Amino acid sequence: MNPFLKQAADTAVFLAETLPENYEILVLDLTRKDLPAAAGSRCRISHADELRRYVKKLLENKTVVANGRLTRRGDALSGSRLFSTSIQFIKDEAGVPAAALVLAMELSGILAAHGMLSDLVRLDTMEIGDIGPLPEKTETDEPTLKLIELMTSEFTDEPERMSPEERMELLMDLYDTGVFSLRGAVSRAAVCMGMSEQSVYRYLSRIRRARGE
Repeated sequence: MNPFLKQAADTAVFLAETLPENYEILVLDLTRKDLPAAAGSRCRISHADELRRYVKKLLENKTVVANGRLTRRGDALSGSRLFSTSIQFIKDEAGVPAAALVLAMELSGILAAHGMLSDLVRLDTMEIGDIGPLPEKTETDEPTLKLIELMTSEFTDEPERMSPEERMELLMDLYDTGVFSLRGAVSRAAVCMGMSEQSVYRYLSRIRRARGE
């Protein structure tokens, strides 16, 4: 029996008693190839399968394994639902991950509602005298901007028919490349994805909020 599971299971039981029901809590035995769920888990089967695949993918990342944890990561699992996920690896004496404690909360519905409410009640409380000039954007890098067209074409043949979840996933991938620090990136993304610039800005705002930026 994996002796490192007890540490994760005890913590999971405490978290299950403390956190709201919308948190998924999953304890995985990493010493077995199928990464079975262990005692203390509180997770729907469909979500458990998604999170198990996610953990397997993370175990291939040397940096994540060396860090031993991943905190409040916003990712679209299975290309649809957006989750805020935190994972702690419990390692054996040799430093090999033996168990994983996973906390996940689905954000898709919350972000949609939050974005709508934010648009309705957004207030600018800055003093008039504190208003400064808009920051200058970096120079346009045309080859880099073409990355938007490339990634969009690889993602779908009909960008204008993408679902909101698919648009969120693609924009998250583009956001991680850093392309939106370039002038003209939002306009280019709007054209490539068949949506308005305002919609692109709303999606980017949700991504930044989900990642605590």
